Amino acid sequence: MSEIAPRLSTAARAMGLSLSDKQATRLAAYTEALLSLNERLNLTAARDAEQMLSVLVLPSLGVQAAWPGDAPPPARVLDIGSGNGFPGVAAAISWPQAEVCLVERRRKKARAIGSCLATAGIANARALGCDAREVKNRRPDLMGAVDLVTVRAVGPLPETTELAVPFLAPGGRVVHWKGENLGAEERDEGARTARAHGLTVADPVPQPDGRGVFIVYTRPL
Repeated sequence: MSEIAPRLSTAARAMGLSLSDKQATRLAAYTEALLSLNERLNLTAARDAEQMLSVLVLPSLGVQAAWPGDAPPPARVLDIGSGNGFPGVAAAISWPQAEVCLVERRRKKARAIGSCLATAGIANARALGCDAREVKNRRPDLMGAVDLVTVRAVGPLPETTELAVPFLAPGGRVVHWKGENLGAEERDEGARTARAHGLTVADPVPQPDGRGVFIVYTRPL
């Protein structure tokens, strides 16, 4: 077993998250593959396993806290602006029965994500190399049919919410990662945008690593 896997398991337990040994092994394999490719493709600013775990992997795994514990797991997940695969890969690991689409407009990065997924044996996720606005042409089946849209480090709440709305199924939710420095103006504008599209605005959910909050908007059933 990779030395990263037990560290993931220990950290996940400390954060109150669910991660089996098998899930930890696959997540560790993806992390190691990403580290290897990062040496020549510059996929992330994290340069070693420690940085990758603290900056990318564990914050992304916290998405479990933004999904209702009493609800069925999401069947379809869409990660907008996936970059290096996170947080979408963490969602694919957390809910192995879900179909996960990782949307990354830079095709070089999308190909790298696909390579890392194959290396790690993560079969329920696919990378799509296009802008989020082009998904309607490439994957029309996802329009209005996604249970969970994840958005991390992509842009301000109003703009990224606009990108997410067309994909949401009834009962679907969009989850934004935001730091503790989220300004009141952005928060309020995001809420106004969400409500203008008929979404419900939930109270911010603390991220399990204590570094920020999840901003969650839900399409009513």
